[in-house]
Amino acid sequence: MEITARDRRLFKMLRDYALVATSEIRKRIFDNIAKTTVLRRLRALEREKLIQKIPGSMAQEFSWALTLKGAEVAKLEIYKRNFPLGLRAHDQKLVSLRFLLEDIGIAKSWVPDHEIRSSMAKKYGLRSMKKRLIPDALLGVMINGIATSIALELELTIKAKSRYFKTFDLYSEKCEIKWIWYVVTHKSHVGILFRYFDDYRYLTAGKTFIVAVLDDLLANGLNSKLYTPNAFKLSEIMQASPTAHRVSSVGIETTPLQNHANTENESLILRETG
Repeated sequence: MEITARDRRLFKMLRDYALVATSEIRKRIFDNIAKTTVLRRLRALEREKLIQKIPGSMAQEFSWALTLKGAEVAKLEIYKRNFPLGLRAHDQKLVSLRFLLEDIGIAKSWVPDHEIRSSMAKKYGLRSMKKRLIPDALLGVMINGIATSIALELELTIKAKSRYFKTFDLYSEKCEIKWIWYVVTHKSHVGILFRYFDDYRYLTAGKTFIVAVLDDLLANGLNSKLYTPNAFKLSEIMQASPTAHRVSSVGIETTPLQNHANTENESLILRETG
């Protein structure tokens, strides 16, 4: 089977994002050509065991992931190979959020949890991973004209209060992570989280917590609300790039600003997580 340049762009995107829905692949790799044509090529690559189809939980849409064979053919390091059923909805929504924040120019860089986990495992060993702080992503954003790293946590449900105590305790040890962004699925969760922040303020001193509602973010982008706990527009807290680029995606060049944010986040992986 001949591997085309477009196939290689697909392999790289699947490596970077881990799990990508058919509709996003059609939009970003196949330039919105007929869905039947897209599926024909995806199924051909699947038959060669270069990619794998992952049953979806979002509107019954399938997602796709890179296989070990596909990574070997493309000469790429693969970070994530397992997709437990119970985590797929979370992973799919997180990828949708990433695409949005990159497309509107907010995320200058994005280091996903599977890359952070891979780096931690190499440094500390697999046995120690349960004790490590691994956010869902580290983002490089612009706040008041300054390149800033933010730890992002996507919460599909509100967990027991004791779980947040453990998380805040770990964040309290990470001096260079000043901003922590929780994205929740319901507006009622915003108040709950800010009560937890206040109850554990002795752990969260020096940190800035912000909260957003996922559906509002996906629907309204720069005009969505960020709670601090007061409500602001996203664009009032974080500045978008003059032109929106997807970072660490399918071979698009980054700007010096994005490179600065990338460098900052990469250095934080080993120094400030774990």
